[in-house]
Amino acid sequence: IPVVWTYYAEFQPSDKRGAALSVLATFWMVGNVTVAGMAWAIIPHQIGWTDPSHFQYNSWRIFVAAAAAPSLLVAIALIFLPKSPKFLLYKGREGEALEVLKTIYSKNTGKDRNSYPVSSLEKVEVEAEEKQDWKTAISEAIHKTGQLFSPNLLRVTIIMLVINFAIQFGYYGLWLWFPEIFSKLEEYYKVHPGETVTVCQIISQDIPSSDNSTSSDFCTTPIPDNQVFINSFIISMSAAPSNLWTILCMDKLGRRFFLCF
Repeated sequence: IPVVWTYYAEFQPSDKRGAALSVLATFWMVGNVTVAGMAWAIIPHQIGWTDPSHFQYNSWRIFVAAAAAPSLLVAIALIFLPKSPKFLLYKGREGEALEVLKTIYSKNTGKDRNSYPVSSLEKVEVEAEEKQDWKTAISEAIHKTGQLFSPNLLRVTIIMLVINFAIQFGYYGLWLWFPEIFSKLEEYYKVHPGETVTVCQIISQDIPSSDNSTSSDFCTTPIPDNQVFINSFIISMSAAPSNLWTILCMDKLGRRFFLCF
């Protein structure tokens, strides 16, 4: 993910880079919405190979294959994207870097690429890197990682670790937990219609499934109720207002503002 953000940002105009990165982040939500819709369209239907006495390729497996397809398409699409100008400069390929910069200039401004005001690039002097064995590479990686915890960088490193932990724990932790909560709530309301229950009560109870499945049905996963898919869809869409706000205001209010608020 960090490579994608860095690569994408390199091709954006500096005055609109925040908004452009926010648009990229919005596709995280688009992906979640698409997955929720695909799950709703595929999983409830009994499609695929479901012979219990043989290998089963049921709707769950078809959904997983369909969800993995975009990653394969992206991997193929990356072949046709231009290389990073900075990478080309560090490799001593100034001519190729200039051609890429002309293309960026033309796409971002709408002007002819030949009107790009830069005619040549200075060669970046970089120390030649010798080939290393895997032990030396690992040792160097550990050494460079340790530099992040040096006295000069320790405070910044800890702050960034805490921020990233909080974001990832809140996002992925709750995202994985919500479907289980919704499923338990649906099962509870089927057995106890009209009653109310708190989340704490739900997670502390062992709620029996309404389909009377037994331990022998372990490999035949029951189809979730439609409400589970609806809830996932709604949760995915809930990020839309924040994404729109960051797209419109990121370059006006600044990165630090959105990191704090």
